[in-house]
Amino acid sequence: MALCRNVWPPTYVQAKVDYPQLSQALGLVMQQPVALWTPSAAAAALPSCRLDAYLVVVVDLGQGNATQIAQTWADSLAGDHAVMYVVRFSANSIASSLTPALEILQAAMPKSQLYLVVSWPMLVYPAFELSTLDSIHAKIDGIALNLQDLQRTDDLQALCRTFVQVANTQSRRPYRCIIDTSGNYPARQSLHRAIGTLPTNRSESAAVAYELWLTPPGTTNPLAGLFNPIEFAREFNDGYFVHELDAARIVLLDPPRLPVAVNHSGGKSAMIASLILVGVVGIFGFIVWFQRHRRRAIATTNPRDVKIEPSISASQEPPQMSKPSILSRHFPWRRALPPIQDLSDAQVSQETPSIPTTETLPLSKSKETSSPNSPQPTAQHPAELTDSSEEKPKQLCIRETPPTSRSSPADEMMSLPPSSSSPSSNETLSIKPPSPVRRASVVQPSVPKSPTYWYPQSAF
Repeated sequence: MALCRNVWPPTYVQAKVDYPQLSQALGLVMQQPVALWTPSAAAAALPSCRLDAYLVVVVDLGQGNATQIAQTWADSLAGDHAVMYVVRFSANSIASSLTPALEILQAAMPKSQLYLVVSWPMLVYPAFELSTLDSIHAKIDGIALNLQDLQRTDDLQALCRTFVQVANTQSRRPYRCIIDTSGNYPARQSLHRAIGTLPTNRSESAAVAYELWLTPPGTTNPLAGLFNPIEFAREFNDGYFVHELDAARIVLLDPPRLPVAVNHSGGKSAMIASLILVGVVGIFGFIVWFQRHRRRAIATTNPRDVKIEPSISASQEPPQMSKPSILSRHFPWRRALPPIQDLSDAQVSQETPSIPTTETLPLSKSKETSSPNSPQPTAQHPAELTDSSEEKPKQLCIRETPPTSRSSPADEMMSLPPSSSSPSSNETLSIKPPSPVRRASVVQPSVPKSPTYWYPQSAF
């Protein structure tokens, strides 16, 4: 069926009077069928429409009680005219509350069609959206896409074809789509709206029933009834009329003053906004204050900042810890660690176990004989090494070295008395073990290795 063209939003009539420089562009737009968003505007335009031409209205059931809103529309549109309902509903609406409202609208206008507004991302899973529509026990003719969105018409037609195919297979209902083309002209270079293709009932896709202007151009909030002349001029210059129909561009030499919405809520909204702003500023200030004090507390209690002395004598007192800050009282893990103290020589000597300084080793010597064939005297084996700190004596193995013609360094290290009285006399050899290494930890006593003795040639 045809669309009613002799209707336009009331804001357009007043805009032609307030903004004369927009009168020509507004005249082109008012020649096209534009959807109406208020019951009063629809009731005023209905008598001027033919009985067989659809009057397009947008019913927003998400603004309050759906049943009361539907009853208000039904009281304004009673009659035999054809009406096309484009119904918006909130995401929290359920089928049990939405069905009575739709039945009221259809009962008031028997020659009506009903389309539910669906967000285009929901059509990615058409089966899920189809199950939602089937749960509503009312006569639904299809879905409406791109209401106040900026999606391309070609992409929406492809989504609509997929949805209609799934609907014909599963629910066997003849669903179709309508697409809002009031602000999705492809020539736009940004996310701003631009007037799209003209409304028509002859779409390129068989799944699309109508392409309509559901959102009046230049009206950001149709329910509020505010017209924005600057927005309208931009949409017109970037849209279908200028790029396809070679219409004259709008030039605003003196930008008009924008309309200001009057707040009739008694100042409650402004007070709530002020409280929210004060709360946000207070929270932000607290975060800044906490971060500053936190950095200051960490700087004063960081163990890396504590100076460590190289050594501490027994007479000196340990360094005093700084007084914990307020933050360290509430957060014990932020407190400073005690400084690391080096052990003094006195403490190391106390912890080091006592080691005997000298060890006695019996040694027997024989007189030197003149006969070269006589057997060479040997040292007694094994020699016993006594240690006062151990109960069991340790044995020390001595390696024998044959005499050599030249003197060895042992002559300077060891002094043996000449053998004058007896051919074999017992003498002692003093050996001083190496001094232990001083360490901070407990040092294990080191056992001297088996020494090697060099006997001078004169001893044999």
